[in-house]
Amino acid sequence: MAAKDPARDKGARGGYQRTPEVAQENDPYWTRYVYDSGTSMIMSRDPKDPSQYFIQGATGAYMGIAKNGELSAEFPGESRFAFDGMTVTSRENIDLASGGHVTVKTVGGLEAQISGEGQITIAGATTINILDNAAIAVKGNATLSVDGKAAISSKGGMDLRSGGNMTIGATGGMNIQAGGGIKFQPKGASAPGYTIGELEPS
Repeated sequence: MAAKDPARDKGARGGYQRTPEVAQENDPYWTRYVYDSGTSMIMSRDPKDPSQYFIQGATGAYMGIAKNGELSAEFPGESRFAFDGMTVTSRENIDLASGGHVTVKTVGGLEAQISGEGQITIAGATTINILDNAAIAVKGNATLSVDGKAAISSKGGMDLRSGGNMTIGATGGMNIQAGGGIKFQPKGASAPGYTIGELEPS
C-alpha cells in the first residue's frame, strides 16, 4: 500500500508547489519568459510533464499547474471574484480556513445537505437570530447540555409533550408559577383534573 500523503489530510492542504521545481535553464523542454518587471512565465513542452507556472517577481504571487494536474496559487494581496453564477464540485474533501472573519450573505435561500456526520464548534459567544418560524426535527435522540444557567421564554405560549415517560427534576428547589392556576389531569389531557388556585375540582 502506498504511503499516506500528509498533504491530503483534512485541514492540512496548503499548496503543493509554492516554489516551483523546474528544470535547469539549458533544459530544451522548458521555455522561460522573464519580463523587465521581474514577472516570469515558465512552461514545459515535455509530453510527460505539461507543467505551467506564472510568478510575479515584485510580490511573490504565484500560480502553477503541476504535471499531475494540480493547481496551486498563492497571492499575498486580497483576491476578488465576481460571477453571474457559480458551481463548485469536488470529488474529495473541501477545507476552508480563514485567519480572520468569515461572512456569508445570500438574498435567496440557503440549503445545506450533509449525508454524513456533522459537527459545529464555536469557541466564543454565539447568537442565532431567526426572523420567522423555525423547526428542528431529530429522528434519533437529542441532548441539550448547558454548563451555566438555561432559560426558555415564549410570548405565545408553550407546549411540552412526550410520547413516553417524562421526568422533571432539580437538585435544588423548584418553583412552579402560573397566573391562571395549575391544572393536573393524571389520566390524560381529555380526562377531568384538578386546578390548584380554584376552590372546586375542574
